[in-house]
Amino acid sequence: MNKTLEIVSERLLAPHGLTLENVSEAADKLAGQDALFSDMYLQTSTVQSITVQKADQGSESVETYIDIDRGVNARVATRNGNRLAFSNTISSEALNRTVQTVGTMGQGIEHALKVGMGDLLVTDNVFQASDREDKVELARSIQAYARTLDPHVREVKVGIFGISQHVLVARPGGGLAADIRPLLMFNVAIKIERDGRCVEGGYNASLPLHDLAFLNEERGKVIAREALRIARFNLEATTAPTGAMPVILPPGEASTLMMYTVGRALEAHQHPALKGYAMPIGKQVASSLCNIIDDGALVGAVGTMRVDDEGTATQRTDLIENGVLKGLMHDRLSAELAGVAPTGNGRRDRYSIPPKARRTNLRLLPGQSEPGEIIESVKRGIYCAQVNLGRFTLEDANFAFPVTEAYLIENGKITAPVSGAMLTGNLGTFLNGMSMVGTDQGVDTGMTNLCGTGRVMATPASHGHPTIRVDGLVIEPTV
Repeated sequence: MNKTLEIVSERLLAPHGLTLENVSEAADKLAGQDALFSDMYLQTSTVQSITVQKADQGSESVETYIDIDRGVNARVATRNGNRLAFSNTISSEALNRTVQTVGTMGQGIEHALKVGMGDLLVTDNVFQASDREDKVELARSIQAYARTLDPHVREVKVGIFGISQHVLVARPGGGLAADIRPLLMFNVAIKIERDGRCVEGGYNASLPLHDLAFLNEERGKVIAREALRIARFNLEATTAPTGAMPVILPPGEASTLMMYTVGRALEAHQHPALKGYAMPIGKQVASSLCNIIDDGALVGAVGTMRVDDEGTATQRTDLIENGVLKGLMHDRLSAELAGVAPTGNGRRDRYSIPPKARRTNLRLLPGQSEPGEIIESVKRGIYCAQVNLGRFTLEDANFAFPVTEAYLIENGKITAPVSGAMLTGNLGTFLNGMSMVGTDQGVDTGMTNLCGTGRVMATPASHGHPTIRVDGLVIEPTV
């Protein structure tokens, strides 16, 4: 038995009197149900947070939160979709009932049936209970430090978050795969007031490692200084110009735009809905400078996994190569229907829903232009340092994303900070408008890497690209 299977078995099964053999025996009963394939999925997830907040003339607020969830499902995949039965208990009875129930379900396009409810009071903390006061004191020290940085600071909020997930996938015939997925996040939000104006700035950082050394005072101070810098930017920025102009997207948080447009469009279950911009496999769909991959095995990245939520080993998948669409991100079902191999992108928010193809670590690969050269190429444009979550519609492939940190580019130089900019365009314009791609590379470190349905346990993913120049996009005012 490999070490990961051993740890997941001890954490996920042993507290409930189960073994890997029990799970394999239950999975074997799924065979022969008129299916393309079938599997069982077991999961336990713990989310814990500590937040310390204090405003001028106000008392300190300390909030702690823990969400513990566990369950199992049995799935049968057919050409018409998934049949799924799940229980939020992990027990011998839950294994058997989910298998029996999914076998009696009809042949509809998509089914999910809850077959049991149970007591969720288990212990599986990301932070040890004894560490709570240490984390509170760390948050207090960062809050106090932030107040020393600027006399105009009016409120500071410090949050420490941890997510821990153990998963086990069993296929008929004895196939077992397991993974352990911890994630730590640290954020600071600061409000400052000057001349009657009050604005806020915030910054988030995350690591995919279960390493509490990440939560230290020095790192917290760096995050606090960045939050204050953004707050000052919001205070000093003037209204952004509007209209069509060259846009520079540097490494880091600007890559949100790529993740939620290109990334979403190239997930196999989304691709058929993409009607506004044709993207046929094997055809030129982007600038020849555009090379995009998804790599779930990328060492040290937030979206990295040993296996996906179907037990498929993660890998690097070439999506766009020199502007040509080479393939899509697939789960097992979409791959079966398309006649290709799964890419290790089958992901679930939790055990109660079927997996779908979702991105892991999306990257636009570096090009040949120096970052300084890219900026110097623009006579008048916008440097978009941070792009927030926005809207992307598959039906027409149009998007609108608010820019939360931007600067004018005038005669090849970055000048004044500007605010109120909405970056708008079409997927085709974005992909074909890449006229320069930098030699650098960066990754978004913020909590926008929790991609999914808005639940706190949405699937972790990362995104990054070099400095790029995109022509043809339009800046509109935010409403």
